[in-house]
Amino acid sequence: GGLVQRALAPRAAVTPLGGTWTLLGPQPINGLSTFSPSAGRVTALAARGSTVYAGASDGGVWRSPDGGLSWSTNTDGQATLAIGALAIDWTTPSGETVYAGTGEGNRCQDCLPSQGVLKSGPGGNGWTLYGQATFTAQPTYFTGLAVNGSTVVAATSQGLFQSSDAGVTWPATPAVSGHFDALVQDPSTATLFWAAMTTSCRTSPGPGAIGTLDTSVSPARWTQKWPATGANPPADVTRIGVGVGPNHTVFAAVAACASSSPAFAFGQLEEVIKSTDGGASWAAITPGNNATLKDYFGPGEQGWYNNAVAVDPANAAHAVFGGVTMLATSDGGASFVDVGKAYAGGVVHPDFHAFAFDGGTLYAGNDGGVYSTTDLGGTGTAADWHNHSAALPITQFYSGTAIDLTHLSGGSQDNGTAGNPQGPAPAPWVSQLDGDGGWTAIIPGKSTIFAEGTSLDIFQVDYSGTGPEVEVAPCPTNSSDPSCSEPTGFIAPFVMDPTSTAASTARLYGATSRVYRTTTGGLPAGGTTASGAWSAVSGDLTNGTGAVNDPHPSDFVNTMALGGSKFPGTLLTGSWFGKVWFSANASSQAPAWTDVTRNLPLWTSAADSGNAWVTGLAINPLNGVEAWVTIGSLTGNRVWHTGNITTDQWSPISTTLPPSLVVDSIAVDPLLPQNLYIGTDTGALACATCGANGGTVVADNWVPLGSAGLPNVRVETLSLTQNDVYLVAWTHGRGAWSLPRPYPTPGASLSPSAVDFGSQRVGTTSPAQTVNLSSSGTAPLHVSNVSISGDFVADQTSQASPCPAPPFVLAPGTSCNFGVDFTPKAAGVRSGALTVTDDAADSPQSTSLSGTGSNQTWESLGGLFYSGTDASASGPNRLDVFIRGADNALWHRWFNGRAWSNWESLGGPIGSDPSAVASANGRIDVFVRGTDSKLWQRTFDGVNWGPWQGLDGVLGSAPDACSPAPGRLDVFVEGSDRRLWHKTFSGTWGNWTQEAPEGVLDAEPSAVSWGGGRMDVFIRGTDKQLWHRWFDGNAWHNWEPLGGVLGSGPDAGSWGTNRLDVFARGTNGQLWHTWWDGTVWTPWTNRDNAGAVIASGPGVAARSQGLLDVFARGTDNALWHVTISGS
Repeated sequence: GGLVQRALAPRAAVTPLGGTWTLLGPQPINGLSTFSPSAGRVTALAARGSTVYAGASDGGVWRSPDGGLSWSTNTDGQATLAIGALAIDWTTPSGETVYAGTGEGNRCQDCLPSQGVLKSGPGGNGWTLYGQATFTAQPTYFTGLAVNGSTVVAATSQGLFQSSDAGVTWPATPAVSGHFDALVQDPSTATLFWAAMTTSCRTSPGPGAIGTLDTSVSPARWTQKWPATGANPPADVTRIGVGVGPNHTVFAAVAACASSSPAFAFGQLEEVIKSTDGGASWAAITPGNNATLKDYFGPGEQGWYNNAVAVDPANAAHAVFGGVTMLATSDGGASFVDVGKAYAGGVVHPDFHAFAFDGGTLYAGNDGGVYSTTDLGGTGTAADWHNHSAALPITQFYSGTAIDLTHLSGGSQDNGTAGNPQGPAPAPWVSQLDGDGGWTAIIPGKSTIFAEGTSLDIFQVDYSGTGPEVEVAPCPTNSSDPSCSEPTGFIAPFVMDPTSTAASTARLYGATSRVYRTTTGGLPAGGTTASGAWSAVSGDLTNGTGAVNDPHPSDFVNTMALGGSKFPGTLLTGSWFGKVWFSANASSQAPAWTDVTRNLPLWTSAADSGNAWVTGLAINPLNGVEAWVTIGSLTGNRVWHTGNITTDQWSPISTTLPPSLVVDSIAVDPLLPQNLYIGTDTGALACATCGANGGTVVADNWVPLGSAGLPNVRVETLSLTQNDVYLVAWTHGRGAWSLPRPYPTPGASLSPSAVDFGSQRVGTTSPAQTVNLSSSGTAPLHVSNVSISGDFVADQTSQASPCPAPPFVLAPGTSCNFGVDFTPKAAGVRSGALTVTDDAADSPQSTSLSGTGSNQTWESLGGLFYSGTDASASGPNRLDVFIRGADNALWHRWFNGRAWSNWESLGGPIGSDPSAVASANGRIDVFVRGTDSKLWQRTFDGVNWGPWQGLDGVLGSAPDACSPAPGRLDVFVEGSDRRLWHKTFSGTWGNWTQEAPEGVLDAEPSAVSWGGGRMDVFIRGTDKQLWHRWFDGNAWHNWEPLGGVLGSGPDAGSWGTNRLDVFARGTNGQLWHTWWDGTVWTPWTNRDNAGAVIASGPGVAARSQGLLDVFARGTDNALWHVTISGS
């Protein structure tokens, strides 16, 4: 079947929705197999001197003024960009005139039909469309075009047409009827045109014919030249390629229909035929009889799709033959050389469609772009070929995914799957998977993505294009899996649950005639078998059978849509011939399915446009039940809506669509779902009232999507970036394009996505690292909260353009910086995150933070000392350590969280180890026994040190102090009687009190408080073990022994309620530790397993929860420090 009218009517002048589209590329694709860079399918070529013209499959006409180094196009606004043939009149006085036959005749599923012949002004500038009525009366495809003065001849799928007025008018009926595959002007007789025609292998198989159209007479005369009567080729013919050289030398390549006797596969090379006498006689060259003639239509036998032949107009012995690979002969067909080396390390992309000789240069067009050679391809090495594809943005995408404009991945026709890691400007993309690429899926923040080849052959690949390709398909290669026997689309749909966070746990749905599911990213490999990762979760979701004499004899699922992150189990499927099914619980163990085709129009052969019947599906992501379907017909209602797919009928929303326009794809605005976007054969449209949105009346009003930029190209897929800021149009001939969502949209981007601080000593603070927050949307970004977790803290003092404290607003296109410090509280790997909460669609955004705490490593703080030490901590980033110097003065050094100060002297002389206690507002009080055996005090008020003050008493040891409450100080000493004495300051100093007449001290005491009036005192008894006494705020408790054999007096710290840590030097000279966890005392633990030896009792300070800093004099008489974390 086929509609009788395909002419696109001019669109009414309406106000478009949105701004300007921007090309994203690829320009080109790098790293594709051995023939990079690549671009897309080139179907026609013409060249003279340095001027080269290329026709792209659905990419328009391109001109190079410099032999293919650079390219430009001016056809983006034409009725169609599908180019099947080119002809150039190089004799036009003011510059060449270009004729472009629209409608690609390569018999492919993605070949778009004709809208007529485009004719340029001088120099290829300015275009006029002619012959639209003739070439749209039936679906028509161009396979050849030639010009001789005012005579223009076109070879099409409907016949040979002749214009006698330079392409302005075209007769309604062809000069010769039939399906023509090729057209070549005879270089020896300009009025003679050679052409080849064939018939359908399915409906009317036959031998085909080669003949000439003589335009020197009127009417033009057709003469069949081959085959001669009774001399048919061995098998019926599907396509013939023809090339003509000087002196009426003709070469032709014959591709066979499927045949059992003799045995030929569909599209296989049957023979190459040659005539040197203008077709009076022919010689056949077959692969079996000529050892150098290989079946260059394989692998895959594609002579029905790519069959191009050309003869050097200056040398009849030079001819080239294009199929999957390319052969050349330089001796008139006596021998052939594979100069393409397809899939054998060749540097030229496979699948050839066009050739153009110009002097000593041959240009070749194939599925990858344009190449040239000056030695007829030589032996197929890199030295023989030049690649001219780098500047051609003509990639034919089938589908694609975009997290943002620097994380995109799209699958394309014969140029694989490629991604753009370089940003929103047109740039080279990186090949991720070769072959034909299909649907893709990307997990935000992960390098592993999902991509597919043909027939649902899914792989896990790396976004960068490096790393292994892991096949994870339901039907693996060379498998007998049951899924392999089911009808499956050439580009089969698969989708990923948007809540998936890792490849190993990704939930994927893929479709043949039914739906398969995996919850482990397709691994372990093994398809749907018991050892595999896929299982069928539906029955047959199709009509079962296809159409008689259709390329698709069986129906299959063509497209799918998920309900979004709020409804990830909502799945909609649409089949090639029109069945629509729905499941509201596709993620459950046994999903329920409902046929929701209901009142949608049924497929008929009369309405068939050659496209899938169901081309696109969408589900409202805010409610999971509103849905839309697009129908791939040329006329009638092509977009349908239902407010509730579980119960309601479908309603058309197509009355304002342009006529004769196929709708190929659909996307619903995720934030305002009354807004609908569709991709068509000639660009994209939008409707602002095509969704219910909680009660809004649905009324279609379709307008162009975007005010400028996007060519009139087929838009195969429309997607939105994850943050909903940009729309991406994945076109089938002009690459990928971006458009800011046509409604102001806040967007946020944190960079980098991860920060590793490396190794940092426990308790010390790293240099600040910067995390940038960018307002990447088109509306102001409102930041409501910023949080940092783990052992990481904000540090805005070090930042240029620091972010203010939330809430704050960032204008579009602006950014600010967060500074982050790392202060590990424990050894080992530490992790956290910087999280920003805002009004962007993908809020919250996070940057992962990591670092490694290094612990139990002593560091030297230098100096030369002869006493013990003590330290205080007035905050998580402040340590003060004190020790008596060799000059008997008090020496002081402090740590600000990043670095240690130099040593400073606080004077003296002093007669003992110091004791330090920190209290509110940065105050530090230091106590010592003076040379007069009295208690002395010096105070730091947060700014300055006060003078030494002498207090009374006769001290038998160094003092120790604690602060159990604000404004209170308690000092403990060993008296001359070796008992514990205590003095309190609470505004004024009290008298000395003997606290424990029953206890005998063997060293200076240690005192600590965790607050609330609580005080704990520790001593070394005469039995050398640790003894403990405490004050609970009301009364003192008796001494309790805590064991151990102490080699020094103890020192204690507390980092929280019900937590006490006591350290002492052991008899082995090493650091020992015991602690109270609120319930029990732990056994003594050696904290110096590495064997470090200390020469004094320790001093300890607790900076924050779980963090203890211990100081001691080393055997070198320097002060040493270690940070201890955890319990």
